[in-house]
Amino acid sequence: AVAWIDADVAVHDPVDSIFDLTYPQAAVLATCPSRGEHWCLGVWVVHRRALPVLMQAAMKDECIHHPWWEQAAINDLSEGKFRPLHPSWNAWTGQMPEKVRFFHACGQRSVDEKLDALRKWL
Repeated sequence: AVAWIDADVAVHDPVDSIFDLTYPQAAVLATCPSRGEHWCLGVWVVHRRALPVLMQAAMKDECIHHPWWEQAAINDLSEGKFRPLHPSWNAWTGQMPEKVRFFHACGQRSVDEKLDALRKWL
């Protein structure tokens, strides 16, 4: 398994390992915002069995104009292949669980806004 962690994520609680999570049938572990609109791929764990999904996503030309094209493409193909990570693994200002392992400064438009969000949170 491989973990992808965006550059705008701060690790807060490194005691638990994201690799200790086991979901035998899951190709991908990711968080889903509470509104349930899409899987957030700022922090996700990808298992080898997800390779066909990743290859299909790379070929989805219709998603190329989306601002986060790879997330749009992967979300289109996620049916039955994803299992949820607890929100503590990808907390953000819109979804702040009681325990935070990783804080994601997503949703800001500029690098300065992302840095400000990280500074405020840390």
